[in-house]
Amino acid sequence: MELALTHEGVLNSLLSEPKTKPELVAECDVSRTTIDRWVNQLQATMLMHRPGKRFELTLFGQIYVLKFNRIRQQLSHLVKLREPLQQLSDEIDIDPEVLEGANISFYEGLAPELAEKLLTRPGRVRLIAPRITCVFSVLFFQTPDPDLEFEILIAEEVASQLDTYLTNQQLSLLSIASVRIYEMYDSSPFCLALVERDERQVVYFIFEGSQTGVGVIESGAKEALAWGEELYDEYRDRATEHEWHSPSQPFGALPNREQCIILVELMAGNVQHETDVMRRVTSDEADNSCRSESLCALDKADYIEWNRETGAISTGPNFDDIRPILELMMNNPEKFPSDW
Repeated sequence: MELALTHEGVLNSLLSEPKTKPELVAECDVSRTTIDRWVNQLQATMLMHRPGKRFELTLFGQIYVLKFNRIRQQLSHLVKLREPLQQLSDEIDIDPEVLEGANISFYEGLAPELAEKLLTRPGRVRLIAPRITCVFSVLFFQTPDPDLEFEILIAEEVASQLDTYLTNQQLSLLSIASVRIYEMYDSSPFCLALVERDERQVVYFIFEGSQTGVGVIESGAKEALAWGEELYDEYRDRATEHEWHSPSQPFGALPNREQCIILVELMAGNVQHETDVMRRVTSDEADNSCRSESLCALDKADYIEWNRETGAISTGPNFDDIRPILELMMNNPEKFPSDW
């Protein structure tokens, strides 16, 4: 490992393609004497050789460098998860050997790749998702596999927000796959997914990292699966299936597209007066009438405070309730229907 750290530049340069000595000097930005010393050391350990005019990695050297790069990347991802891992260890008893051989990934933003990994193939997926961002990034996924069996445990307050803001038509997942949603009354400090498909089981531990993004620890080891099953069952036993408002309309009404645009602009500081809303289209009285109706609806729902006398608009007492969804819309527009 020490050899790879010392000669990382040369090794990765040769991993891409064979090089001459002058090319190594130029690419690594070191003296020819230094390259001579490094080449001798690497040849002595059979990491590289020179079968012709160029130096190249041996088969052993290629495998060694690929392994080294993977370990280095895994450690980099692990460092980003040090805070949530500490929080996890404070909340539950965890044996580090259970996760020692796991694969660690880190995604920027809300990790659409993770939703694709969980939902685009047939099988059974059980998910603990205490945070609203994780819940919505999954539930807004547009193309789940129709043969998917999906069970999700969400926090009580998140279920309430689903009732308040979402419509059945927006959730392809509900109409395509088999979905059961349960409410947790004691939220977990982590997101956990148990995936069964192709006669294989995998457990995912999903965390918000110390930097913006989502960290994922993935393992198919027997010990990790048993530990994940035990954790899931513990929360599932204390959860209750969510009761929707009605069988045909499980969710209440999300503010429509026009209203959400107003709220997003308000959150961004671009709306402070009713004229900021009306001037978006000044030539069409019907559009302005629609915007006036939108302001009335938002004011009635306490998402905004609209002073009819002065025209001033500000956030209302319920604005923070919808803020996470507005942020989701801003950061992940591709998760919403194109005509919405």
